Amino acid sequence: RNDSMVEPVMKDFNAKVNSFFSDFGKVRADIKNNLFLKYCTSLYGSNICGLSDHNNMEKLYIQWRKTLRRILNVPYRTHSRLLPLISKSLPPDVLLHGRFSKFFESGLKSENLVVNDIFHLALISRSRLGNNIRFIANRYELDLTHECANWNTQIKDHWRINCNENDVRLSMMIVELIDQRDSMDPWLLEGSECQDIIDHLCTS
Repeated sequence: RNDSMVEPVMKDFNAKVNSFFSDFGKVRADIKNNLFLKYCTSLYGSNICGLSDHNNMEKLYIQWRKTLRRILNVPYRTHSRLLPLISKSLPPDVLLHGRFSKFFESGLKSENLVVNDIFHLALISRSRLGNNIRFIANRYELDLTHECANWNTQIKDHWRINCNENDVRLSMMIVELIDQRDSMDPWLLEGSECQDIIDHLCTS
């Protein structure tokens, strides 16, 4: 039985993406990317997903990556590791893990004694809350004995520190080429020439 609760999140995400492309499908990639990150990435309900359920969560992450490739107009074979760098965002799993850790910290800090007890018990229980926070702590080397230590920031920093420097440089080149490709006044390369180079860099 699928107990990850990811299907409602995917359904909400896909509905927002379809509406998004209907409204903004023809605007520049950089503008479209900013609008997507602002309006389509709430992923409402994700805090109750089983984040350690890789097989089911990966369905959502794949959909996210497909959407970004379409927004940026890059090849469908663009390396997944490059997409967050090109879009100047976080990978969807890192984003969700950071949000959950922030949610969990708020529960630990709650002045409501019942809520506070639930979250403290979750640290040692086999509940979805407990499984999620321990999975995240193990992945990002968080110290769960140090409560409310701004885990969200630690998670983001962990991902950034571990980004490959070559990937960072490559993504910067691709971003510049995308801007040049979509420019109304190309000064160096034509749009089709830029696209050929983008296609090569994204998939090589």
